[in-house]
Amino acid sequence: MGHLESLTAFAAVTEAGSFSGAARRLGMSAPAMTRTIAQLEAHLGVTLFHRTTRSVSLTEEGQALRETANELIRLWQSIEHSMLGRQDEPQGELQVTAPTLLAGCTSCRSSMRC
Repeated sequence: MGHLESLTAFAAVTEAGSFSGAARRLGMSAPAMTRTIAQLEAHLGVTLFHRTTRSVSLTEEGQALRETANELIRLWQSIEHSMLGRQDEPQGELQVTAPTLLAGCTSCRSSMRC
């Protein structure tokens, strides 16, 4: 899983308040969510959550990451929206070839030949 996806998982856990709630929200299994967060913590070299059997809360490092993660996710969504929107717009030159009969008269602009 990429870093952006890991940050998205992290943000989902902070919003849901639980690993299982975040997993449901993102369509993942709870063990997959737990592994994703563990990999993110290992990569960053910090513990992001205090975990008990009944609750999850952010560590100091987790609180610091939350703001930046949300900002990065919003920025990425904006980039995606901007780029995907460009794909819907036609680009380039359009050339139409038609017989003179269909084009009409160029001097009087009527559809009949003069």
